[in-house]
Amino acid sequence: MEVSQPLPRGVSAKGIGRDFTTSPPISLYGSTKLAAEALALEWGAAFGAHRPEPDARERPYDVPWVAMDNEEAERDFGWRVETPIAGILEEIAAHAVANPDWLERSGL
Repeated sequence: MEVSQPLPRGVSAKGIGRDFTTSPPISLYGSTKLAAEALALEWGAAFGAHRPEPDARERPYDVPWVAMDNEEAERDFGWRVETPIAGILEEIAAHAVANPDWLERSGL
């Protein structure tokens, strides 16, 4: 994240914090689009392209990739990140290799 520019309240180099407002007007389009594109490129390079198709079904667990600021959890509970993002992505990739039909099984 480019922190030399002014950031909205609740946003820091650590991610999105509790003070972040979702009151209009707000748009995270550019950052979420960039993150999604980066992930899609990495995935495509590792596993081949998967062409997305429109799906109008409501899925209650659709959540965009979000970077959360864990400062308060660390302060209040002593919780710390133990697995870096690279490790998480490696786990996802290992799951995809071990379960090549995971997209179909998850309804995608």
